[in-house]
Amino acid sequence: MTDHHVAEADLTAEHLPGDARLSIAELDQCVHCGLCLNHCPTYRVTQLEPESPRGRIHLVRAAAEGRIEPNARFGEHIYLCLMCRACETACPSGVQYGRIAEAAREVLGPPGGPLARTLTRLAFTQLFPYPRRLRLAATLLRFYQRSGLQCRSRGSSLPRSPTSCRRSAPAAREWRCCPAA
Repeated sequence: MTDHHVAEADLTAEHLPGDARLSIAELDQCVHCGLCLNHCPTYRVTQLEPESPRGRIHLVRAAAEGRIEPNARFGEHIYLCLMCRACETACPSGVQYGRIAEAAREVLGPPGGPLARTLTRLAFTQLFPYPRRLRLAATLLRFYQRSGLQCRSRGSSLPRSPTSCRRSAPAAREWRCCPAA
């Protein structure tokens, strides 16, 4: 085999820099005009470029080219997106930002740590489909809140009397055991 053929063989997808799953056509459609910025709720709140569609497209392109790693910090920016796709309606180039974000999330995997993913999976497979289990969980949570254990676990002192946690008839959402933080 000649040196030329060896060089071609070494350029398989696993040897290329970046992640080939992030190399999608939508990345090249963005002209970085910034018209999406005012339509993005996360950008309006944070005023940070990496929290805008334009910034996230730049991050995904950098990951696709191998300039940055698709690590946890990269994931923070990607998962902060609400996926509302308001930016798509504002884009004069017709960039389908949702496809870019979905590809990035696919590479990153589900959000959260292993414990959070396990608890989520258990809740959706072992709790929510079973009304009796759900009622039992709600009863236990209600006891946890009303007994003062919630205050103690948050580092606060217990309420002065058992009735100080509960207010008379007002809505349950107004009821608080712990003082407002």
